[in-house]
Amino acid sequence: MALSTDDMVAIQQLVSRYAHALDLGDAEALTAMFTPDGSCWTGPDGEVRRGADMFRDTAKNTVVGRLWHFIANLVIEGDGDKATGKAYLHMVRELGREPMIAKYDFEFVKVDGRWLIAYRGVDGVPRIRRGDPA
Repeated sequence: MALSTDDMVAIQQLVSRYAHALDLGDAEALTAMFTPDGSCWTGPDGEVRRGADMFRDTAKNTVVGRLWHFIANLVIEGDGDKATGKAYLHMVRELGREPMIAKYDFEFVKVDGRWLIAYRGVDGVPRIRRGDPA
């Protein structure tokens, strides 16, 4: 069964809440958005990290008010209680630091009627600085 419009909107809202929770350093909100064994990969040299401790560490290390995650062009595919998503990230950082762009990959699962993130991968795209050849 294809995803319903309600499912698509719920997943979009989940990803938007994820961005806000990251920027606020809200460990409780981040933990609630992932499955208990949820995992994150940050590539290409990153490691896969799993579970609630990862979110507490992420939130603890966030400098609130100095990061702004803009997740756009989310494409969701799936059926039943499983879905995948691909999106682009534009992260603006504190004054004086270059912004970052990246690609997100998500795996979502519906648990007890609620969509959660089971996996989030992010792979940074090299930045092109002014004066670099295109």
